[in-house]
Amino acid sequence: TPLRLRIMADISFAGSLDPCTDPIYGQAEDYTVYLVENNQSPSNAFECNENYSCDGIIQFNDLTENFPVSWYWDFGDGNSSVLQNPIHTYSNSGVFDITLITSNSFGSDTVTYNQFIEVDTTNFISSSAYNPVTLNYCCQYGIERVIFENINHLSMNAEEGYMDFSCENQANLDQNNNYTLKVYNSGLNNQDTKAWIDYNSNGVFESSEMVMEKLNSYDPTQIVQIPSNTSNEPIRLRISSDEVGNNNGPLDDVVRGQVEDYGVLINQQIPNSITQNKNGKVLIYPNPAREKVNIEIINFGGEIKKELYDLIGNLITKTNKTTIDLQYLSKGVYLLELEYNNTIEQLKLIIE
Repeated sequence: TPLRLRIMADISFAGSLDPCTDPIYGQAEDYTVYLVENNQSPSNAFECNENYSCDGIIQFNDLTENFPVSWYWDFGDGNSSVLQNPIHTYSNSGVFDITLITSNSFGSDTVTYNQFIEVDTTNFISSSAYNPVTLNYCCQYGIERVIFENINHLSMNAEEGYMDFSCENQANLDQNNNYTLKVYNSGLNNQDTKAWIDYNSNGVFESSEMVMEKLNSYDPTQIVQIPSNTSNEPIRLRISSDEVGNNNGPLDDVVRGQVEDYGVLINQQIPNSITQNKNGKVLIYPNPAREKVNIEIINFGGEIKKELYDLIGNLITKTNKTTIDLQYLSKGVYLLELEYNNTIEQLKLIIE
């Protein structure tokens, strides 16, 4: 049976359109529509919100044609789902093939996307206390590009609001070094641009962690000095850019501009003449030593018991201090025994 299709268009603010009401300035057009039963089997396709993930949380969206009525997803890690648009959390890092099987009363289809998802949880950065939103985007405000060491990332303006690029865009930096942070503003207006690096990784961004404050400027540049007391885990860089005069903090919503987050990985500075254990967590320096030696265990805040022996097994000294005084000892080779976290290790120390 043929059906009627009516299309109406009228001037804005003329009130709601009604199919049986005369338009004021516009017009109505009618067409004929014939409905034909679709008796084809599904033709599979799908997409996901991201192909590379640090937290392992992936949203899958079915794009299959010809109206499937059942779905079966194989996520490549031993898990599956029968939802049309599932959210899956990968617990391990890896590269995964994704298979989707759909069916309707006329047949079924199977499609596999090989190496479709990559998960690397070693780059995961914990979320911040709050992700600011753009309240009233206007006039092409926002951030268009960020350059910071090996980051060179182009993005849209504030129309897209807050963006978290911290997983796939991470700057690799060294302690005690200086780096240039360059923020390119979108549009033509001067903006207030600020940046913070969450050195203590608490998601709050204290005032002492501000690394850029460029007010009433366009495309600002700032030299950032990386301190020595930082974590070797990935941390968050937050950049906020808004219209002049709004005085935004790191957790404040912006009026017309936007906030973007990036990742920062800071390499700990390794002193010269250093001895490390097999996993690189225990540092003894300098070695060879003269007047004193320092012992450090990376990311360990508990007690470390230290005993120094000569090569025939005589105990020379025993201490819990991080520095051992050597100025009264003879030159030669000694054994430094460390006890920490239910582990005992012996490393060679040379006094010259």
